[in-house]
Amino acid sequence: MTLEQIIEELDLTLLTVERDFGRITPVAGYASDMLSRVMACAPRDGALWVTLQAHGNIVAVGAVLGLSAIIVTEGETPDPDTIAKADEVGITLLSTKEPTFSVVGHLWRLGLRNDQ
Repeated sequence: MTLEQIIEELDLTLLTVERDFGRITPVAGYASDMLSRVMACAPRDGALWVTLQAHGNIVAVGAVLGLSAIIVTEGETPDPDTIAKADEVGITLLSTKEPTFSVVGHLWRLGLRNDQ
């Protein structure tokens, strides 16, 4: 499943610059709001992270882990500086008003897992 399909299926809002999302295939998924836990346990290189955190540190974590995208849930919205930093380092930020639990359930039904 491509990131383009995920964006369409979950009706996600793109916060960062447009990319060729049809060519990006997330390899795994992870959900947590504790940054240290994400750093220690999230799959690296191509995973999709679901969180309600919306501050600038999510971009740093995403860049270190080489994530394909970050979905910010529950209507939280990163500030313009965070979005600009994500664009600068090539991290896609997406948002939704849906709760984290619902987003993860939908991703699971679509076949995204956390076993690389």
